[in-house]
Amino acid sequence: MRWKEPSYKNGIIVSYIVRYSNNFADPDSKWFSKRENGTVTYSTIYDLDVDAIYYFKVGAETVAGEGKPTRILMVRTQPIALPPSHPPTGELKISLV
Repeated sequence: MRWKEPSYKNGIIVSYIVRYSNNFADPDSKWFSKRENGTVTYSTIYDLDVDAIYYFKVGAETVAGEGKPTRILMVRTQPIALPPSHPPTGELKISLV
């Protein structure tokens, strides 16, 4: 997934926190999170279920703390029809703009 740097920053961005869940109603503490270096605006999320709905949001973090995250984006992973000898993968590529 890719995103744009925030328009308004409270200092130098030291990291981005990508949060995702397959349950919109879960509190933030139950969402999965992946931290990325503040110099990149992309992340690859692995091991997602195929043909499943996930919710994503990204927040930027400075030494002052984490800023307001992006709006939540709902995404459905693609179904994969493979022979049984090949386990499905659920890599997801999305863009937040």
